[in-house]
Amino acid sequence: YNEARLQNEIGDLSNSRAQTAFRFLVADAYSSGRRKAGHSLLDHGMTGEAQYSAFLDKKTCGACEQMDGRIFKVGSADYVAYSPPLWNFAGASKCRCLWVYFMTGEAPGALEDEDDGI
Repeated sequence: YNEARLQNEIGDLSNSRAQTAFRFLVADAYSSGRRKAGHSLLDHGMTGEAQYSAFLDKKTCGACEQMDGRIFKVGSADYVAYSPPLWNFAGASKCRCLWVYFMTGEAPGALEDEDDGI
């Protein structure tokens, strides 16, 4: 074996894992901030719903593509379960999805639905 080549390959592997972990941590921090802002709006009666938004391109996993556009009541069980980034889906640590919060009155009639997801 070639020691220099082996060291390069190991270095590339560890860099790749570090980059993946970093991307996930950034996405998680970003989503956490958006959720806190959404809950603050909810606390002030300014929102009640959020729409799941996926970046629809060749990197989007099938589960996120199917979730795109679904509307949930903020704080509902489904809202919590599907809060991005969805690391347990096929996209894993590469999830770029986010919540888009509706201000009160922006989504007329959506709060009248009894289900968590519309």
